[in-house]
Amino acid sequence: MKMLKKLFIASLFGLMINPIECLCQWNNGLLPDIRTTVATRSVGVGFFTIINPPLSALNINVNPGFLTPSPNFALGDVFRTDGPSANTNIWHMFTGPIPGATEKFRLFSPALSNDIGLQTTQAGNMNILTNSILRAQFTTGAPLTNGLWAGDGLRIFDPTLGIGNLDIWTSGSNTTHIAMDGSGNLDGQNSRLELTGHYTGLWLDATPGTIFPALVPRMIFNINSVERARFNSNANNGFMRIGLNAGLLDAVRRLEVFDATNAPQFRIAQTAGTVFTDFQTTLSGDLYINPSASNVNRFVGINNPTPSNTLEITSTAGVSPELAGLRFTNLTNAAAPITNPSTGVLSVSKNGDVIFVTDVSGKELFLALVEKIKTLETKVNEMEKLIAMK
Repeated sequence: MKMLKKLFIASLFGLMINPIECLCQWNNGLLPDIRTTVATRSVGVGFFTIINPPLSALNINVNPGFLTPSPNFALGDVFRTDGPSANTNIWHMFTGPIPGATEKFRLFSPALSNDIGLQTTQAGNMNILTNSILRAQFTTGAPLTNGLWAGDGLRIFDPTLGIGNLDIWTSGSNTTHIAMDGSGNLDGQNSRLELTGHYTGLWLDATPGTIFPALVPRMIFNINSVERARFNSNANNGFMRIGLNAGLLDAVRRLEVFDATNAPQFRIAQTAGTVFTDFQTTLSGDLYINPSASNVNRFVGINNPTPSNTLEITSTAGVSPELAGLRFTNLTNAAAPITNPSTGVLSVSKNGDVIFVTDVSGKELFLALVEKIKTLETKVNEMEKLIAMK
């Protein structure tokens, strides 16, 4: 009763001092703790005066020196609410006149939960600003899109108002998307993860950075958790290996096509499955080249796009030192010949094809020459007889 009496007297005293400005004031000793005013239609908790009234409908001032410190909380503890944990605790924000105000926002703690929720209740965006600059936005009804899939999500703004926005959203058909300004997209769509680079293309960079500079950066490409290809940049200075790599070995050439099975490792195809050339390093280390068209073996041309034999070499006029366009580095005219094991030798046809012909020895050449001389002698004799008859 004494406390109520004191509060009533303090309120009455405030009205008597300034009946225009002060509706009600509760003092703690000589300083006001709570004040309401007519001029600002506000409630102030803490020390406020007629000259420095509350600046909002509810203004709490806990600056040191204005309030007698409470034994229950520090001066910096400005606001607190307590609610039953078995119920959802909600702070509501409405706009518009009463009745008929429209709810715009809720801050809530769900029942029996440690979660905190932020909720807009109208079809508008939720904006996040720092230093009065829009930094992020949760969209509603203003869909983000990669040109194919659209949906609402989070946009993190470029503070320079350029094109460097970051968009994160989900859309129909269980798709998820990240758009990095206009330079590229990371999309979970079409039953796969798609990475798209725009402008000047897609840049993939592997670097050890400054924290672990001694590490060897690599790019590893796996399918079903099995390595299928890798880039490595150790002492080999940037080489690539394609193929199964059970030993997880780095490449030692600019490009390695690796397959330990006894099958071609590399194919150049003109028509998939029908017109192609296979290359293989065999188990013995030999190079096997097999051009094929519709399961028919074809030809290899060197400096010739339309070969007509298994191997055709077209020499370059003015460049090739000899017309054949073929050189055996270790087989020269200084090499000791061996006896011909057969009666044939290699020669060339009128088309330049290498052919196997009968070997004509020196004796056979002499006999053939004698026969030609005899034939010539016979013809000379016949001519002499004809002249004598005339």
